[in-house]
Order: sequence, then structure tokens, then C-alpha cells
Amino acid sequence: MRYKQLVLGLVASVFLAGTAVAADEYTIDVPHSTIGFAVKHLTISTVRGKFNDFSGIVRFDEKEMAHTWVDLTIKATRVDTGNQKRDDHLRSPDFFEVEKYPDITFKSKKVEKDGDGFAIIGDFSMHGVTKEIRIPFTYAGKATDRQGKERIAFDGMLTINRQDYGIRYDKTGLTVGNEIKIEFSVQAIKK
Repeated sequence: MRYKQLVLGLVASVFLAGTAVAADEYTIDVPHSTIGFAVKHLTISTVRGKFNDFSGIVRFDEKEMAHTWVDLTIKATRVDTGNQKRDDHLRSPDFFEVEKYPDITFKSKKVEKDGDGFAIIGDFSMHGVTKEIRIPFTYAGKATDRQGKERIAFDGMLTINRQDYGIRYDKTGLTVGNEIKIEFSVQAIKK
């Protein structure tokens, strides 16, 4: 009886180990990806921007999305709103304080089904503050490029409060809104 339990335990371990490694590793393709944001200015208009430098790894299992994880680094130094004076202000101690906090990171913990799409839960770090967040996203699909490389894509959006991350310029939120909408469309290439 004990032998049978041992064999069943080994079989289960092999099966679980096989599913854990079923996920494939992909590298984010920056030229075909966008990480952008939008914030209200004077409560009446919306200013949009993006980050021009980011990198990351996606471990993806199409059959079992729960095995998917992401490790992303965004360079706050490369914020771009199309206005140099505003971008310099965003890099200053009033906002990102890039001399001290050059990176914005996200490290996922788990993926869950969320309506028609999914949600990835993980630690988001910005301006020296780390908080667990939930990011709704959709899996946009898989394709093979002309060089025969497999690619996957994801789209998503979330809203954060900048003051939760110690960015307190204009605490009233009248000049620069407190809520920041982050939108992404990410494509990744299989390693």
C-alpha cells in the first residue's frame, strides 16, 4: 500500500512539474508595443503620454492561463507627452523623480479569469512605493511573423491614483488629476 502511494505521488509530481514548465517564455517586442497613460489637466482636458523604453519577459501558457506571469520594467526617464518642458517636469522631483526612482516595475503573482478576459495580479512599484494591483486584460492572440517567430499579444487598461505612490504635486488634483489611466498593447516574441 505504501509503495502504491509513493508511485502515485511521483506520478503526480511529474505531472505537476510538466504543467509548470508548459509555459513558454517570450520577450516583449518594444517596437510593436505601447504603454501609455492619460491624465486630466485642469479637470477639463486630457493629456496623453507614453513610455518609450521598457522591457520584460512573459511566461505564457495558452492552455492554462493561470501559469502565465510577467516581469516588466519601464524606464520613467523615457516618459514622452510630446512636450519637452512637460516631460522634464514629469521627470523632476514633483512627479517621477527619475534621479532617485528611474524604474517603474510590475511583477505578477497570479492570473485569474475576469469576465470575457483575464486579470493579472502583482506588485506594481513606482516612485519608491510598491502596491499589489489587479490589471484586467485580454489575450489578443498568437501569430507567426515572416521570420517564423511566434508572437503573442495582450491589451489592457487600469486606473491608479498617483498619490498612492507618493506623487503629491498639486494634492487637490485640480491642475493635474490624481487618477491616471494606464493603457497597454503589448506584443511579445517567443524565445
